[in-house]
Amino acid sequence: MRSFWREVGMNEDSAKIAVLRSLQAQFATLAEHTSELVGDLKSESESYYTRKVTLINNLIRSYNHAKSELSVLGYHELYRSLPDAPEIGHRVYSVRIDDAISILTTLLTGCYGAYEGIEALLTQTKIPQELVNQLEGWKGEVMSIESLDYDVYKNLSEAIKEMEHGHYIASGLISARVVAWILQQIPPEGKDIENKDRKKVETLIEAGIIGKDDRDLHAIILRAARLARNFVSHRIDRYPAPEDASSLLGDAIRLAKIYVEFLKTREGSNFG
Repeated sequence: MRSFWREVGMNEDSAKIAVLRSLQAQFATLAEHTSELVGDLKSESESYYTRKVTLINNLIRSYNHAKSELSVLGYHELYRSLPDAPEIGHRVYSVRIDDAISILTTLLTGCYGAYEGIEALLTQTKIPQELVNQLEGWKGEVMSIESLDYDVYKNLSEAIKEMEHGHYIASGLISARVVAWILQQIPPEGKDIENKDRKKVETLIEAGIIGKDDRDLHAIILRAARLARNFVSHRIDRYPAPEDASSLLGDAIRLAKIYVEFLKTREGSNFG
């Protein structure tokens, strides 16, 4: 198996991810077809029985085949967590509609469980555990912003979600737009202002939001501004590193919390 993946130019981890994505799509399609059949059976009011045994068995076979692939790939815990779906007997030509719906409901439960389980596996495969833990902490910080600025909260939540799936460029672009927008709300703002980012830091110092001697925090704001510009660079051949995307996301969250405090002091002040 390993030699096969080498021959087609893929390493084993990349191959597993590709197969998992394929299986996830199969479970999603299978769930859609199963749900449609359940709807059809519920509309069959003329009889207590249905003769769609072959169709039901085909769905069961597809489910069992996709489920068995999880075991082949080595994901035995996920495989064992999914419900069994035995086929209806080969010589059975009709089945009670209630029984058929019950069988298909079990099938749906398995499809949904497999889809979510594969999603979790894909997330674990793509990002290191240290970053997973960091993202959980950031989720809590972002929640505190929701009631104060929903749009900033929503964008940061989407940036976290993209990061969870290993979509570093997408996450970085969302974080960059949050940083750019927040900085636009902090005076001074204009095209030809020299050292504009540093002057925005001075605005926050004057507003009492950050300390004059808090050099680390000043550096975070200036770094966020620089990284945000890098992410929206016109150089399409530049691909930001994962650590840049995670750094920008963390800085964007820190800047958002500073911005929320700035909003609280802005009303009635001379800023802007």
